[in-house]
Amino acid sequence: MVDVGSEVEGFIVEKITLDGEKIARDEDLLASDILDSLAIVELVSFLEARFGIRVSDDDLMPENFKTIDEIVAFVDAKRG
Repeated sequence: MVDVGSEVEGFIVEKITLDGEKIARDEDLLASDILDSLAIVELVSFLEARFGIRVSDDDLMPENFKTIDEIVAFVDAKRG
């Protein structure tokens, strides 16, 4: 089974932060400036391609992208 959290963390570390450090699942990615608006666009593209979900404009709320745990919950909800 796919570990959504590990894949999301891996994407953020490899493609966005580029520093290779682990990110806590409950770290506020927005407050810590790990995710900015451009990074969220990249993340949304990754989530749609990797997990076969569609992210609508209405889904682009901070609470869906604040932490890795919340991103996992969002993906799980979209996948049904």
